[in-house]
Amino acid sequence: MLGCDVVRPTIKLLLLAFLFLGAECLDAAERASVGMSRLRIRQLLSQIVLDEAPAVDGFSLREVAELLDREARRRDPAGIGINFIVNPNIVSLPRGGQGNVSPPQPGVPVPPLIDPNTGLPIPQAQPVAPVNPAKGIDPDAVKVKGLTVPLRRVTLGQFLDAITKSFDTPVRVSIEEYAVVFMHKNPDEQDIFTRTFRLNPNAFGQGLTPAGPAPGGPAAK
Repeated sequence: MLGCDVVRPTIKLLLLAFLFLGAECLDAAERASVGMSRLRIRQLLSQIVLDEAPAVDGFSLREVAELLDREARRRDPAGIGINFIVNPNIVSLPRGGQGNVSPPQPGVPVPPLIDPNTGLPIPQAQPVAPVNPAKGIDPDAVKVKGLTVPLRRVTLGQFLDAITKSFDTPVRVSIEEYAVVFMHKNPDEQDIFTRTFRLNPNAFGQGLTPAGPAPGGPAAK
């Protein structure tokens, strides 16, 4: 039979092993329960701080996306990070909104005009095709220009903003529910900023209360 001096250390080791395995299971379950959302992406972009962001002059868009993906995953406490993807297609935004614009539907062909004197069709001006038709973005051709020195003490979102403004081709960044998406941007397209203002409901209600009669004015009947 084993003595108490041998049994007690064995029991302690078993308890420690169970506690360790239980903590690992809980940690894995917690990481699995953390999903991707637009709010969480924004929080990570503003909370992850880079002591020194590397100089990325000459990096392609693909290399930038891979770099940001590694930094976000390495510094995310949950170990999930952020998805950074590139949409190479052209995505047009309607004015004042977001989303894809449906391509124009082909119209009904208009019959040619006939010259009453000759009975022949009158020549019509043909639409001129654009010299340089719009194309999507090539993640290997779009390059960062100008970020030749490291950036110190910046958030991941600030680093992303600096990179986006340094591309040699206009690129738009969209934060979706599942990822940060790099996509084509028209040169004349204006950036859209969204701001949230907090109002004091009491002060706002007082501002809507009708004012009394002005001093010296006629009293209310």
